[in-house]
Amino acid sequence: MSLPHRPLEAANSGDEPTDHWRRYEAELDEALVNPYWDIFRFTEALPERSEIVRIVGLFLANRLLQDTEHHCRRVLGSVSKFLAMVQKGYRQAYGYHTRIHAADTAITLYQMIQVYEGSHQLDPLDELAAILAAFAHDVGHPGWSNSFAKALGTGDADDPHPLESMHARETAKMLTTAGLDGLLGPKRLCMIQEMILCTCMDYHNTMVEKAQNYVNEDLPSRLSVLLHAADISNPTKEARLSQLWSIRCSFEFWREHDLSRKIGVTPPVSVPSRSLTSPGYALCQLAFYKNVGLPLFAALDPNSEWTVRLLSNIQSRVDLIAAYAPPPIEPTKQWRATGPERADDESAADFVEDEAPCSSDGEPVVTPSVSSERDPDADVQASRRRSSLFRATSIGI
Repeated sequence: MSLPHRPLEAANSGDEPTDHWRRYEAELDEALVNPYWDIFRFTEALPERSEIVRIVGLFLANRLLQDTEHHCRRVLGSVSKFLAMVQKGYRQAYGYHTRIHAADTAITLYQMIQVYEGSHQLDPLDELAAILAAFAHDVGHPGWSNSFAKALGTGDADDPHPLESMHARETAKMLTTAGLDGLLGPKRLCMIQEMILCTCMDYHNTMVEKAQNYVNEDLPSRLSVLLHAADISNPTKEARLSQLWSIRCSFEFWREHDLSRKIGVTPPVSVPSRSLTSPGYALCQLAFYKNVGLPLFAALDPNSEWTVRLLSNIQSRVDLIAAYAPPPIEPTKQWRATGPERADDESAADFVEDEAPCSSDGEPVVTPSVSSERDPDADVQASRRRSSLFRATSIGI
């Protein structure tokens, strides 16, 4: 349970493969335009699943560098070498911070750059630097938070984000080892480090503020906003894909919560315990969707495709929680006849209203909230408490 203190192992020397991505070009072209494109199925179909980073990375690098002087075997070979080191640095077989997440983040960042930076006509090397940052932004991630990393005594004692510092440090070493430091230059190397550090959730509110002032920010800040958005974009995916990402993320949270208890550390509020019901799980999702994801994506563009899908996923969580709420009950007549003359008189009936909170249209009112002092499953009937545990069967690489 420690962070790597030495540079990640370099790829083997010699010629690096630069063309094996071409057999997947049509599928990857679709990934850039189809919100239903499934990166999990794509990865599962690869002969070597661990190559997902290099395949997607070379595909994107070729798109960015085509028709430039840098579109040559020497540069692409260096990119391939860097990507090989990156994919080797992702050590988790299952969870959120995996090779698949790295590739998905890079694809999403590429899409967002085309939308939000289209008018700026970025230098292809700036785009390449941003995409390489996306691939490496979680390299070496152990699958737990900075809070737990600090509890283990890893990283510098005064470093508020030891994980992101490690990601940035190892990325710089790999870029140098791959021979890309000269091509990118000092300014872009600094930009890459800034982008990776800004993926720390401690900077989320800062990223929201910069998103609100996006057009007036400098390039490193704008690309940092976009990488942060791409990194937490799972709530903006199509509903089924969003749920797959959510399960993987929850797996890491629940494991960290258990590990924290095991070593006698109180988990932070941001690391919830296992939910035993669908409403409890949906409440945790809803808190992240509404309080974290929505402010950032709405600040970039309230009408973007990402924001629209996010709002749809928020509504689906609200609907699920409402479905488990106690249904409204019709007023019940309780006869309290005081004499024979009133026994047949309907006016003698007293009405007792059910106290379940309802809106004006009769629908149950649901006010989701997540509190560190309250178990979201606490109010669910005991018969439902184990009604819908998730069974994750997704692939690991």
